[in-house]
Amino acid sequence: MPPGKGTRGIGATIDPATGDIARAGTHIATKRLNKSTGFNLDSKVSDKLRMGFDAHHATAQTGAVSPYGANNSLGMGGASRLP
Repeated sequence: MPPGKGTRGIGATIDPATGDIARAGTHIATKRLNKSTGFNLDSKVSDKLRMGFDAHHATAQTGAVSPYGANNSLGMGGASRLP
């Protein structure tokens, strides 16, 4: 089969078929910290005047779960050639 024929997604048809195999696993772990503080004040000064005050402060942090990082990958490959 010509190169590129039978390609679908990330896989491809290989002709002649071989016994090669590859596997991979990935673990991603991050931690996030969100802090937020707010204050609201609403006051009726008179029948025709109303005043409001709103203050807000927020922070966000993200990082690795461990000192070794946030992403671990393990790959394995094997080849089998039969005569």
